[in-house]
Amino acid sequence: MTPFARWTTAAPGAALGVGLLLLAGLACDRRPPNEPASEAFSFPTALHAHAYPGGQNLLFVLSSNFDLGVNGGSMGTVDIDLAEELGPLCAGAGGAGGVCGAPTPQGTPRIRSEAVMNGLDAVRVASFARDFTMSADGLDLYVPSGGDDSLTWIDVHPESALPGARTDGHGALVCDAGDEYENLIAANCLLACDTGDLDDEDLKTWAVPGCNERHRPNPSLAEKYAEADEATLAGLGFDPAPLANLPAAPFSIVLSADGTLAHVTHLDSGALSVFRLRDDDDGRPEYLASFDSVDFSNGIDVHPPTGLVYVTGRSPATAPSGTRIAIFETAALAVDPLPFEAPEAAADGSEPPPAIDPLVASVSLTIEASHDLRGLVFSPDGQRAFAVERGGGGDVLLFIDTSGAATGDFHMAPQAVVPVGSGAQNVLLLAGAGDTGGNLILVSCFKDNTIYIVDEDLREVSRIVDVDTGPFGIATFTPDGATAPTRIFVASFTAGTVTALDARPGPGLGDPLYVIGTPKVSE
Repeated sequence: MTPFARWTTAAPGAALGVGLLLLAGLACDRRPPNEPASEAFSFPTALHAHAYPGGQNLLFVLSSNFDLGVNGGSMGTVDIDLAEELGPLCAGAGGAGGVCGAPTPQGTPRIRSEAVMNGLDAVRVASFARDFTMSADGLDLYVPSGGDDSLTWIDVHPESALPGARTDGHGALVCDAGDEYENLIAANCLLACDTGDLDDEDLKTWAVPGCNERHRPNPSLAEKYAEADEATLAGLGFDPAPLANLPAAPFSIVLSADGTLAHVTHLDSGALSVFRLRDDDDGRPEYLASFDSVDFSNGIDVHPPTGLVYVTGRSPATAPSGTRIAIFETAALAVDPLPFEAPEAAADGSEPPPAIDPLVASVSLTIEASHDLRGLVFSPDGQRAFAVERGGGGDVLLFIDTSGAATGDFHMAPQAVVPVGSGAQNVLLLAGAGDTGGNLILVSCFKDNTIYIVDEDLREVSRIVDVDTGPFGIATFTPDGATAPTRIFVASFTAGTVTALDARPGPGLGDPLYVIGTPKVSE
């Protein structure tokens, strides 16, 4: 179980109303006080690093907890600066101060996860959460979660980075209903905990903050919204309209270039949902609509010059179209959530895809029996896209020509195919980090336990890096004031660890510097 923090709540105040009891969405962690925290994350799937000017440098870690119940996922934070200090210490001391673990087989030092995790920054989200994104200002996180079919959002309040530093001891992550936080914990424990005894000190001490319904909009809440008192809802800032039509299995997410829209893919149905993000202090997303996309929609990214949203999918092996990409134009939804007309035809007669009728483009098969396209990232100029394609002949990184998008030409020919490791899943681009000044593309290879680094200019693999079992999510970290990333973080789902790689251009790029967490026993 993820090393959640001890979180002491105040005694419950006034009696709770029926509507408030219905809306309580927190979870209780009944771990005995003397039980040590885990030495591994609980199936980490996605990462995001952010430098707060004049404040903390935080690595946000999403753990999916696939082996637990619907509310078994979590979001936590790692103090990057502290990890950077302890990495060299563990390399030289081999366990100094009890914060270091046994090094990897390759000799990379390990840091115990509880030594660098921010103790009060753990909130529960639903299970089956595999991706998340952050607002440009670093103050809101958005997590598509399949366990409850919602788009969960979390407020971020780094104490030393914001005006009016928080003094309540609740840490940086907040996923509650503001002033009613204590009552919501009490209501949850009354409904869901073992004893239901609000005077149980262990219960109050170990109640772990969870994302309540205000932060977890989903269709299943329709009955609760209907039964609750509207005045209670309004007082807590709830939107009285539930997301009655949100498709199942939210998977991946990307924000529009201006940060006003969130786009969420749905793995099972292949749909794409669009949310409008509020521009006030409340980061709550407003659900707009969902559109048909590609089968088993997976990867998603925004084309830099045009703002068009590209979605990759996995079509059946018998489908004549092969691997597919759906393209959406959604910008108008930010100001007008109603369906809008497609733009005028381009000069060559082709028509840009409207949001209500996406263009589905076929990509030529590159390997035998392959209809499985995953991950997606564009070059900074939008001339090329990179995605991984799985197949019986081996997994590959696909170079796709997207230069015609600006003129309405959506025929995307594959330009190159580079073999990578087995179980290729996610891709990440390091701009200008190659030996010749070109881009590098990193691929997480889940089954091979490797990160492949591919040079775009050379169109070949420049390095293969061994990491802990089950690498999945990849993220970069750029310190405040720096012009390029200095670290690459890799989430190893199976091992339950996070590896830090050197991102600085040169012969050491990709070197493992330290690992956070001890591998799970199952490894």
